[in-house]
Amino acid sequence: RREARSAAPAAQSHAPAPESVISRAHLAGATCEVVPASTESLCGLPTLLSALCLHADGLAAVRAAHPVRALTRLLTSSTHQRAVSGTVPALLGSGVDELLRHAPELREEGVSDLLACVRALAQERPAEAEDEAAAAEAEAAVAAEA
Repeated sequence: RREARSAAPAAQSHAPAPESVISRAHLAGATCEVVPASTESLCGLPTLLSALCLHADGLAAVRAAHPVRALTRLLTSSTHQRAVSGTVPALLGSGVDELLRHAPELREEGVSDLLACVRALAQERPAEAEDEAAAAEAEAAVAAEA
């Protein structure tokens, strides 16, 4: 019994600290080269970041990495364009919403970064943005008539 008790704390003491896991995996400063260009990888990022935020050191590392800004770079990178299709934007939006809701320390900067992303995308693709706005207005008019 004594051996079992003494072995348990020793095993626990060898567990890596969250900040060392983050550093080794380059998650806090994730770049387009680190994150695979797959739907699964992109959709899992908000959940991963939320999990890291459960620990104070993880939250500090995530906060320092400006996660929404990093996600924006991923979403707009040519490497990840194929992975961002279909329902992926909605899933990512939902995940980011959960992240910002469960880690309020990230909320103000996260919302600001999201707005900056939308503005940048609108400037890059003004014709598409105008077409989408016109389509949205037409849908709203049809819905109002119904």
